[in-house]
This record gives sequence, C-alpha cells and structure tokens, in this order.
Amino acid sequence: MGMANNNSDQVYTHVATGFSDTSAFLRELTLKSMLVLAPKLSHHTISGSLLKYLSKLQVDEEPAIRTNTTILLGNIASYLNEGILLQFLFNAFVRPLSIEMEIDGPFCLETRKRVLINAFTVRALRDTFSPARGAGVMALSATSSYYDMTEIATIILPNIVILTIDPDWYISDFKLHLLFS
Repeated sequence: MGMANNNSDQVYTHVATGFSDTSAFLRELTLKSMLVLAPKLSHHTISGSLLKYLSKLQVDEEPAIRTNTTILLGNIASYLNEGILLQFLFNAFVRPLSIEMEIDGPFCLETRKRVLINAFTVRALRDTFSPARGAGVMALSATSSYYDMTEIATIILPNIVILTIDPDWYISDFKLHLLFS
C-alpha cells in the first residue's frame, strides 16, 4: 500500500481542496490525482468526502470533468465496498433523476447493480459530450463483473446499441467494436 491510511488521508485533505476550486483545470487535475490516491484512502475518507466531491463533479459544467469523473468511478469501483458504492451512486445518480428504487437492504447486491447500471446508462451514455458517452461505455465495461447476462442483454446492450448511430463516427465505431469483440 505504500502510505498508511492515516498519512494518505492527511495528504488527501490538502489535495481535496482542488475539487472546489474555481479553475476547471485544477478541478480536473485533482480528479485525475484520485486514481492514484483513492486506493490508499480509508473507507471513512472515501465515503465521507471523496464520493461527495465525485457526486458534484458528475454534474460539473465542464464536459471533460464529467467524463473523467465517470472514468474514475469505473476505475475505483473495485475499491469501494458495496455499502459505500450504493450510497454514493444512489445519491449521485438516482435521487436527482427522481427514479424510485426499492432498497431491500442497505447493502443489497441487486440494488448495487441497478444503481451502477443507472449511473452509467442514464447519465454518461446520454451526455451531450461524446467523450462522456465513451467514458460511460468504458465504465460499464470496467464494472461488468457486477452484472449478470440478463442485465447485460436487456438493459446495458440496448443503451449501447443506440450509440451505434451516434453522430460522432468514432463513438459509433467504438461501440460496434465493443459489441462484436
């Protein structure tokens, strides 16, 4: 792990000030630094602070920041326990969209999967910024171990297939490549 959680958390408190900076460049650099720092943070820091910042950045006015937030979430999902991931994704993606979900338990695996699917298909794949749509597909791919074949066939693929006619030729070609590989 390199740094102890306590030292990592101390470093994080200073780095995290960049999430709220008025400069989009600094917000984005702070976001990118989390790819290295997040795996070293305590669960308390991740659930208490990092995910709150990521939730805000998911709706940032800067398209590149929204894109990189989706990429980061896809990359760090494996470091989050189910409860933390569920709590973040529900607050960030489901509540703002007014989608009602029945939660069977605080850390229900089925709910976790539904929230992940909604997070990437409802938000990222429908973003007006084409790289954000690409990031949504990559995040779905990175978290594919959370989904069963029925969910992939009935929920995820229909959302990706529509992107095969994306006006951005790179996005549509990229999606076709993913569908057939």
